[in-house]
Amino acid sequence: MKFKINSLNLKKLSKIFANISYNNNYLVEMNGILFEIKKDSIFIEARNTYISLKYTLNEDIEIIKEGIFLIKAKLLNEVISKLENNETITFNKIEENLITIKSKNSYYEINLMNYKKYQKEKFISDQNYQEVLINNFYFKKLIESVIFAGDERSNRKILQGINLKIEDNKIKLLASDNVRIAFNEQKINYSEQKINKIVPIRAIREYLKLINESEEIKLKFFENKLLIISNNLLIQINLIEGIFPNLEKVFLDQNKQKLTIKKDLMLSLLDRALPLVLNKESNNTIITLKILQKNLIIESNESEIGSSKIETNDFKFDGENEFTIHFNPRLVKEAIIKLENVNITLDFNSSEHPFIMKNDQQENKFRCLILPFRI
Repeated sequence: MKFKINSLNLKKLSKIFANISYNNNYLVEMNGILFEIKKDSIFIEARNTYISLKYTLNEDIEIIKEGIFLIKAKLLNEVISKLENNETITFNKIEENLITIKSKNSYYEINLMNYKKYQKEKFISDQNYQEVLINNFYFKKLIESVIFAGDERSNRKILQGINLKIEDNKIKLLASDNVRIAFNEQKINYSEQKINKIVPIRAIREYLKLINESEEIKLKFFENKLLIISNNLLIQINLIEGIFPNLEKVFLDQNKQKLTIKKDLMLSLLDRALPLVLNKESNNTIITLKILQKNLIIESNESEIGSSKIETNDFKFDGENEFTIHFNPRLVKEAIIKLENVNITLDFNSSEHPFIMKNDQQENKFRCLILPFRI
């Protein structure tokens, strides 16, 4: 087996496959990237428990001899990162378990893995599927708007995924980690049979690192798999089986009190209230929001260090003259960052009930429900 390839192509491949292969003590061969060299194309494949990739390379290559090899992903990525840009790289399998990688000024010999033990993914190609066409940037943006609220390590398998529904020219995504719920609904060109799937958060995080071009992709939904097709790249994700809780209904309630404030101002208030907090990322960190007539106050209190009190009167509040609620600042900040409008609203019922954060424009359907602390 022997072929030549441009180093820029190699670096592009490295970015695609870098994070897919993983350290597996039981299936050592799954730490590798599989190369199949055919007459006119090179097929590259890697996979883990959640996601599988297959890339077809048929440009800027020179096939000298066909063959197949499995190489450890970490080693290959290390070598590729050291190569200069825009130079010709020659791969030559000189023995069954040894390959050389040669450029103008570099030469490497790498021991290969046993490709016969590699468990190739069966990429679905039958006709029994539901297909959706969508812009890649648009799809990624929708995912990013809710994935922060999910928990890939949840004790409940169902909550380790994002609930994705498509029907009546709408796409809906929902994620929850038991202390918050993020929901987004946007328009899409799809009027076929309803789609209701649970996509693993771990797999979708890997997808977000891949293709960045603003291009149309195909989403093909099978019973327990999602196949994403983008030009020369196939991405197959193993879906989570089961029924996601109907959490969307929590956003239908009309809360009694509404705070409207500039997004940047709210972020600034939270940041200015946190310098004295030791563990700002802890799930147990508590700050207090108070509304006293014409003042909005953010307070923090660290028993062994001190306290802070930050105020503003640049806000609007429809509700009682005095209102107090306690919450985790990280959860609130992560939701605020996903809001796109200049102003945001927080809808409250009481200091003990969950509150809802959203854009102040009714047509924007992003919502995030957050549980407060009871003190």
